[in-house]
Amino acid sequence: MEIQTGEGQLQINFTTKQIQYAVSDTPYSVAANISTDELNTLVGTLLKESGSRKTVQFDFLVLGEFLRSRLGNHLKEREISFEDTIEIEYVEKCPPPEPQDCLFHDDWVASVHTMDKWILTGCYDYSINIWTTKGKHVLTVSGHSAPVKAVAWVSINDKTGVFVSASQDQSALIWEWNIEENSAKCVVACKGHERSVESANVSPSAELFATGSWDTLLKIWSAGKIDKVVKELTPFRF
Repeated sequence: MEIQTGEGQLQINFTTKQIQYAVSDTPYSVAANISTDELNTLVGTLLKESGSRKTVQFDFLVLGEFLRSRLGNHLKEREISFEDTIEIEYVEKCPPPEPQDCLFHDDWVASVHTMDKWILTGCYDYSINIWTTKGKHVLTVSGHSAPVKAVAWVSINDKTGVFVSASQDQSALIWEWNIEENSAKCVVACKGHERSVESANVSPSAELFATGSWDTLLKIWSAGKIDKVVKELTPFRF
């Protein structure tokens, strides 16, 4: 059949959950190889005929899947019958995200973690940086002897922030940030991995955190009740 080769006509009708953009559910005959741009033009024309003055771009779904190719190809790939009227749902297209700020570093950024209004970044220049979510740089923290591969907040309040960093130097460090003085110090050094520590994640209770390393091991550490004196921790054994 012509229609199976991308030619000929298909019967479609439009539906939407956004009632401000609703058009008649009358079936329309369209080319089987109609594109999303052409569907947008058709819906836009129907909206203008109904009195709408707003120009809107839409995404289209067929049986719950977004239409990213020509309609006929989409149907054939999913073995959807060409004989029935095809219901096409449309939703207002969301614009792609645009960057609001750029947080410049001197080398590659390996890790990012946010909590409340604060951002942590771990960098290949061995540093950890603290930023506001508005893009303002607050503090650079040094202490690792190799690229920082992971950072994670443990807790934060008006006066103090606690965070974890992990590095290719085979260590994970727990830091305490004095917000009023804007200074950070390492309060715990977690040693036990034999290769680069690539990841770190804190438990919901903020009492434990886990690290993953190229030594093929996951280790679990205590993150709570931090003493003020720098100390070394060994991982829990179960």
